[in-house]
Amino acid sequence: MEWKKMGVVVAMSSLGFLVPSVLLIGLFYNHHALHDLLHIYFGLNMDSYGTNTNGHIWQIWNYMKLAATPISMHWLISLITITALATNRQGKSCFLVIFMFAGTIVMMVLSHYVRTYYVELLMPFFVLALIQFLTLTIENLPVSKVSILLSVLLGSAVIPFYANTFLSTMTPKDSYKPFLDHGKPSASTLQEQFAESMIRKAHGTPTLLMINSLDAGFYLAAHTQPKTKYFHKLNVSYEQYPEMYNSFSESLNQKKVQFVVVKVNNEKPSVINSAAAINAVYPVNRGPCLKTTI
Repeated sequence: MEWKKMGVVVAMSSLGFLVPSVLLIGLFYNHHALHDLLHIYFGLNMDSYGTNTNGHIWQIWNYMKLAATPISMHWLISLITITALATNRQGKSCFLVIFMFAGTIVMMVLSHYVRTYYVELLMPFFVLALIQFLTLTIENLPVSKVSILLSVLLGSAVIPFYANTFLSTMTPKDSYKPFLDHGKPSASTLQEQFAESMIRKAHGTPTLLMINSLDAGFYLAAHTQPKTKYFHKLNVSYEQYPEMYNSFSESLNQKKVQFVVVKVNNEKPSVINSAAAINAVYPVNRGPCLKTTI
């Protein structure tokens, strides 16, 4: 009977994975981009953020540190989850959940880099842990349904704020950073300022390229979509992915875009000029970037 239940769990888990995967693969296949999906999302994503140059022992140690990163960032959630997994008495079903938990961590660190939002992959196990503790509480403690409901509501309100590193950017005060217009705060954001200027100069929908950074809402603000295969810079170097940088140069030389958005790391906008912007671009793209005009 336990094997039958475990088979149902495996089947339902596989179904939950396959349904969105098939839809996603079908979308890329329909646009003749299946190779790009496999190459960039899997090949490039899992190979370009870290290389093994110090032997297998160092690599194993590095994987262990990466696995510990989300656990240390969210130690309370991790403690609750691991405790629930360790004290579970559901036999083979518990083993399957532990296996899935460990497998998720392994897949998470294979890219050689752990970003803040990767921890979301572990949240389903945290939910299972809460359900387990809630069930044990109901079975072993004389608590009323009202107390349980209040605890669930309180937890639902508090947990999202715990160790939320993005919380500071979710408030209107911090997320809406005005653009300084000649040293004076403006009523619109940087993206909106750029969009207004580009739309006016293009006499319609502009085409643009984020040549040295990920897109931060510039396409959305300008009500436009990318017109080139590589429309913003991925977090990889020229040595790791020359095709992307060469594509930037080709797009600029052939004037496929009207505007180039350059990110300049400087705390004083007043000292940013065209020379600083060009210097912020990767060397192989500087010449073509200078030729881009509207």
